[in-house]
Amino acid sequence: MSENSSLFSNNNAKTQGSNHQGKLVGYGTADQQDNQYKHEETNDDEKEIDQAVVSINENEKVEKKSFWDRFEIPIKSLAFVVGCLVMIASGTHYAFSSISPSIKKQLGYTQIEVNTIGTMANLGTYFGLPISLVNDFAGSRICAIVSGVMFFTGYFLFLLLLNGVMPNHYIVAGLFFLLMGQGSAGGFLSSMSTNLKNISEKYRGVVVGVLASSFGISSAIFSALFTYVFDHELTSYVLFTSISGGIIIGVFGALFLTTFTKKTPPKPVDTKVETNQEDEQNIVKTEDGLNPAESKDSLVNNEAQVEEDSYLIHEGKKKPSFIQRIINLFKVDDSNPNEVPVYNPFTMLLTLDFYLIFTIFAIGAGCGLIVINNLGSIVIAYGGVNGQQSLMVILVSVFNCLGRILFGVLSDIFKNPKYHLTRVTFLCIAMILMCISQYLFAFMPLNGLYPLCVLMGIAYGGIFAMSPSFVSERFSAKYFGMNLSIVNLSAAVGSYAMATGLAGSLYQHEIIEPRVTTCRGRDCFETTFFISTGICCFGIILCLILMHRSRWIYWLQYRKNLAAKKLQ
Repeated sequence: MSENSSLFSNNNAKTQGSNHQGKLVGYGTADQQDNQYKHEETNDDEKEIDQAVVSINENEKVEKKSFWDRFEIPIKSLAFVVGCLVMIASGTHYAFSSISPSIKKQLGYTQIEVNTIGTMANLGTYFGLPISLVNDFAGSRICAIVSGVMFFTGYFLFLLLLNGVMPNHYIVAGLFFLLMGQGSAGGFLSSMSTNLKNISEKYRGVVVGVLASSFGISSAIFSALFTYVFDHELTSYVLFTSISGGIIIGVFGALFLTTFTKKTPPKPVDTKVETNQEDEQNIVKTEDGLNPAESKDSLVNNEAQVEEDSYLIHEGKKKPSFIQRIINLFKVDDSNPNEVPVYNPFTMLLTLDFYLIFTIFAIGAGCGLIVINNLGSIVIAYGGVNGQQSLMVILVSVFNCLGRILFGVLSDIFKNPKYHLTRVTFLCIAMILMCISQYLFAFMPLNGLYPLCVLMGIAYGGIFAMSPSFVSERFSAKYFGMNLSIVNLSAAVGSYAMATGLAGSLYQHEIIEPRVTTCRGRDCFETTFFISTGICCFGIILCLILMHRSRWIYWLQYRKNLAAKKLQ
């Protein structure tokens, strides 16, 4: 009975797989992909859902709990809590705007030089491809150890530069922050990948939102420490950050970032065929509506295929050549019709959706980093004093944290492709908020910057909460570490192009002699915010295009959820 059910489920899966390959992975138009998943309440769709129910029943049977299964919830909960701590320790580069005026004054750098240091820290954090290879192939624990060492080393070398032991040059300082950023990227990836594997897809938005919010609130914590505990003493602050971050990422991460996996023994191959033909006919007709003769033919064909595969394996003909393995790197794994095709970094780079999300993320992150990296200089230019930006940095950090949680929760609750509500819809909303905040920054007086920091923080958090979720859903979670590292490179590109290239150059151009490094007046940043507003509008248009193109992903999830509800 179970053999026949499994057999017909496999045959149905093969039929669905061919349709999946022709429509989804065949790179058809977005309308064709969208229309494939549009009619959820038709009779054909009900049949497909029933087939999915049979497939889920066969492939996800509840196994008897072992001794270690009793510790599943404590292990996952501890990994989640430690993951949040690792995120907090990894996000210290967001507090750069609090310490940048002190770096500028103590080391004698110009605004462009200080912005370059901040950009190199962002580059190390957002381009985590080297450390993501460690995470994907050696595991999150090894990745945490390596990341903790790099984090500590980067900050400690910068401490030596502050004390005159290392040569005082902004490129040297930037390299130290680049190394620190790589450690931050490793902490982020090890924490995120561990918890994404531990938590079910149903709560993915919430988990990503909480972890990303912990990453974002780091600047509030470390800015407060720099201002109220260390009283703007840069040397003591850097020493504390290097030691505390190294311990949390390298030691705590190595001990507690554990992926809980259940080892299910493989099902034995049973070649026995039931002899009760009458019962077999009833079973087949009731469950699948197929002819018993067809089931026997299919069984014989499957057994023959197994024998043929075994023969090929023994003969050595199944082992792919080196050239074939290279070719396979550029093939999309679409073997499971009930899941999104699996994209590795090579195949991801061949999709239009990658370049859309890359550009959108670069624009959103770049506009946010104009404020985050230059907030100290913005306050002074608008008539404030050094240190006044600390409260604004805390506001940006806190509402960055809340924005990540808010967008993660709302996208989980209201995500429904029938009403055009997907992850990209909420990403588009975050981009609209970012565009509004950029426009208002050009007009607001100094005291009006506080509510703008709130608005910009929410928008920035929403952008960073939606991007990882979209990457895992669009390109699958198998190569999440490497794929996200490549997408996160867009934030470094946006940081250099907008926070350093655009804002830094225009700021330096507006300096009036005899001043050399400090600009006063609204003109220092007004043109920058007008340009960033226009770029944000372009990003919103790209969001609308991506939202239309990617709806088929969420139709697929919607159908899968309907099938899961039928099982209940």
